[in-house]
Amino acid sequence: MYPQEKEQSILVRHCADARYVWNLGLEQRNAWTKDRTWRITSNVQSHELTEARQSTWLGEGSAAIQQQALRDLDRAFQNWWKRPDHFGRPTWRKAGINEGFAVRDLSVRRVNRKWGQVLIPKCGWVRFRISRPWVEIESATSARVTLDRARRWFVSFTTPPRSLERT
Repeated sequence: MYPQEKEQSILVRHCADARYVWNLGLEQRNAWTKDRTWRITSNVQSHELTEARQSTWLGEGSAAIQQQALRDLDRAFQNWWKRPDHFGRPTWRKAGINEGFAVRDLSVRRVNRKWGQVLIPKCGWVRFRISRPWVEIESATSARVTLDRARRWFVSFTTPPRSLERT
């Protein structure tokens, strides 16, 4: 991805918000004990995030990105519970190392043969270099935006799996 300076500041804010919500949700789940009467579920955490957004600085960020961070955390715990030998326990996300967020309601458009644009919430259209066939990008259902340690932005698209023909 090749965001402009104004877009970069918004993308960095999205990364920070997603990381903060992930770590807060992880802390809640780590503090839970079996003797408590209520369970921590993704629905409970989503409701609490909605309440927190109304009265804190979280309200300035994108609700879609923050809610997706909680869904990603829930999926990480489900994977760990189902296959603890394959998936490790979810861990803290660290600034400068685990920088990224997911975009669930995806909109993409093609600018020309080499360039496309992806719609990021509260940021607008951000351009990226097309490195796959456009048909694959166009059929994507979600995207993950990441920032590596060299401060380069990447967008990866999630496409539905191909159907297998059985013989």
